[in-house]
Amino acid sequence: AKALREYSKTDQDQKPVGRDVDDAITLTLSLVDTLRGMLAGYDWKTDLAKPGPKRYLNAVTGSVNYLRDVATPGNQVEE
Repeated sequence: AKALREYSKTDQDQKPVGRDVDDAITLTLSLVDTLRGMLAGYDWKTDLAKPGPKRYLNAVTGSVNYLRDVATPGNQVEE
């Protein structure tokens, strides 16, 4: 509240800084659910379970490639 005194009345009312932690948690959980849905067709957990120092990198790279692939459901461009 002290820090928000430095901002305008509109900023103080809308709280662009220092939003409620519960709101942030709700939004984060919603985004995680959205990502899970988008990655439902890709088995990134298998990449993550493999031994080696690059397992996280491989899981993320594989996930990104899956999401960008035109063959992934939802990525087809309509004629």
